Amino acid sequence: MKEFSIYTKDKKFHITDNKIYSFGFILLIPMFIRMFIFKNQNFSILEIGLLWFSLGIIIISFFLSLTSFFRYVPLEGKIDGKLILKEKEIIIDKTIINIENIKNLKITNDDFYDFVLPYRSYIILGRKSNGVHNEIRIFLKNGKDYVVKYQQDNNHDMQNSKELLKHYYSKGIIELENLLYVLGIVDEVEKNEFKRTLK
Repeated sequence: MKEFSIYTKDKKFHITDNKIYSFGFILLIPMFIRMFIFKNQNFSILEIGLLWFSLGIIIISFFLSLTSFFRYVPLEGKIDGKLILKEKEIIIDKTIINIENIKNLKITNDDFYDFVLPYRSYIILGRKSNGVHNEIRIFLKNGKDYVVKYQQDNNHDMQNSKELLKHYYSKGIIELENLLYVLGIVDEVEKNEFKRTLK
């Protein structure tokens, strides 16, 4: 058995990096159009104030980007409920799905708590991950499907379910390529050795 916390995005307004970028650029674009296209540089006091305000946002965001390694990416939802993987069933909070009713599983497990996003991306609010950008898609034989985002505390949490995932493979509900991907097996020699353990 393996247990994970479920992450659910909500529809509330959340401050994100993209919203900050958009706000700053929306304020600057009309002024740049006037300055460089219409050659009009006669600004009102309000426009000058907005210009300095926009520049202030850019300067502050640059400083925040440099210090973003110390902050977590803001959640745009809540962590609530449990995803439980068992040999005979998968439980999504209060929904119980029998393995025999599953046609296919697709799993991603790239994210984990404290994972630091690379510096090549311009990030303001935080680079440390909450580990919630992992997903399991469950396709049932009756045509219904479930998409669940779950949290990993460590980068090997799902990989520690190796025997359980091999059991799912033996039941024909997870494809070999996805199984290898989840377990982090990329080397051809390791792949061949692992395939032999499935026989």
